[in-house]
Amino acid sequence: MNTKKLIVFLLWVFLPMVIVGLMMHFSGASAVGMSEESSAIDPFAAIKGLLFSAGAMLIPLLAVIFTQLIFKEPVLKNLGISFKLNRWSMQSWA
Repeated sequence: MNTKKLIVFLLWVFLPMVIVGLMMHFSGASAVGMSEESSAIDPFAAIKGLLFSAGAMLIPLLAVIFTQLIFKEPVLKNLGISFKLNRWSMQSWA
């Protein structure tokens, strides 16, 4: 196992996730729609929570891509991404 590559990947994942988590906390975003400051329902808290959560899901993907680029390795080949049509790709559309 390449520990240098693992450390670079973990830094690319955890540092942005901590930043996104802090931004989510201080913006008042919530996954349940309740504001932490009051017991009133805040519809924008749920929307902000959804947007932060959806954006955070892209961070591990970007971390893999950046790590592969830093170590000058092929990105799409190692991720197993293929744009060839086969029976599994056709079934996934259904």
